Amino acid sequence: MGIERMRFHTATGHGINEVVFAMPMGVGVKYYVDRWLALRLDMTDHIAFRNGDIKTAHQVAVTFGIETRFGGPRKKYR
Repeated sequence: MGIERMRFHTATGHGINEVVFAMPMGVGVKYYVDRWLALRLDMTDHIAFRNGDIKTAHQVAVTFGIETRFGGPRKKYR
């Protein structure tokens, strides 16, 4: 959570320059192919809440990733 500065011009040429409260919300899935390889799929909605001339805005992102893990065997601790 935090704040976001929005600065842009509308289609009619009206300039907008406001600071709004923003919050990301997301979900994700991780699938382990092997001990050293994982596939990820995440969906995040970055929400900028209404303030003044700006209506609540949503920016949705879907990302795909591949994770690899390097290194030797794990040490066992007691």
